[in-house]
Amino acid sequence: MLARFWRNETCAVNSAMPMPSIKARWRGVFHGDCRPGFHNFGWPTPQERLGRIDPWLQRRGLVIEADRTGHTEDPPMQVNLSSSYCILMSRLTSNREPMHSLHSFARLFSTIALLFTGCAAARDVIPGPARVVFFGDSITEAGVRPGGYVTLIKDSLQHRGSEAIIIGAGVSGNKVEQLLARIDKDVIALKPTTVVVYIGINDVWHWTIGIPGAKGSTKEEFETGLRQVIAKLHEAGAQVVLCTPSVIGEMATGTNPEDAMLDEYSDISRRLARESGSELCDLRKAFVQYLSKNNPENREKGILTTDRVHLTDAGNRFVANEILRALDRAANTYS
Repeated sequence: MLARFWRNETCAVNSAMPMPSIKARWRGVFHGDCRPGFHNFGWPTPQERLGRIDPWLQRRGLVIEADRTGHTEDPPMQVNLSSSYCILMSRLTSNREPMHSLHSFARLFSTIALLFTGCAAARDVIPGPARVVFFGDSITEAGVRPGGYVTLIKDSLQHRGSEAIIIGAGVSGNKVEQLLARIDKDVIALKPTTVVVYIGINDVWHWTIGIPGAKGSTKEEFETGLRQVIAKLHEAGAQVVLCTPSVIGEMATGTNPEDAMLDEYSDISRRLARESGSELCDLRKAFVQYLSKNNPENREKGILTTDRVHLTDAGNRFVANEILRALDRAANTYS
């Protein structure tokens, strides 16, 4: 089982503990909704989640009692979330034994996590609707224009009845180094609940773009900088959706000059998303799969991009749909 934390404090769990031995009572777990705004995406509130969880526990003779600091009152299971804004996501471990009891334990631990996300206060998160910041380069800067992917996401959420505040924070030419330099002023100061990070194109492209003085990021620089960006966002209490860099050229995989580097940098983003507990939006994979089926003439541009990089109208719709799916997957963590 994997426990993911944002600003994690402690997590001590005895997974060998027999499930029926956990006896307790519900006691004021939901004291208001300290995860403000998530219901405005059309996702369930903590009270709604409790209504779903309680019957599941009762059918198994299991009830958990947690106080406002996030301690269960029945050792040896303790989770201290007194100053944390956290999500715990349980997965079956690779040894998968014993299968039935491990699955039950994973479900129960997820239940505890859902309770705590309803009562653990988030530092630096302000009341009101969800605040989603799109953090990136020129693709994101253009995304706030009419028809841009950020605008399309905003329109889609509003159509759902969402009151989410959507904020674009893209700057042309940015690499991960520039994101890190401006993250405090341009993102963290806005008190976001979720940040979509779409970066990596210029970190690769600037090695080959041919502009005097342009320089990309080494793989080591990209990984170190991206790791710091994610850590700062988590520390500020924001959920992170991390996008892999999409394409520099739309020809068949392996025939665009930067394909090999993009694959390597995308692998870094995938690994960091997994290690940090961020939600992955694998745009690189999605673009490659789409273009393999929808570019029969093996064109260099003009399908999803105007110039091998920046998005056409179809490209904006494609990216908007992929990111919306990632946001929905992230939301299902709480449901």
